[in-house]
Amino acid sequence: MRIEAVADQPDVILLTWQGTQHRLERVHSNSGAERFEELSTGLVWILIPGKAMLLSTSQGRALANECHL
Repeated sequence: MRIEAVADQPDVILLTWQGTQHRLERVHSNSGAERFEELSTGLVWILIPGKAMLLSTSQGRALANECHL
């Protein structure tokens, strides 16, 4: 997995997962966690202090958990 910031788009990250690059956009989160989503694939990247998680809403499961940055 690889995460890249997009210099001129602070609300977008590029996430490479299993050889495919995905463009995730920041969405508001009531919890205060940073949350990015790609609606077309159902990928969700959640960043909280100390770890991050990659979820699939289309599969209804975590793809990667306990990701330390």
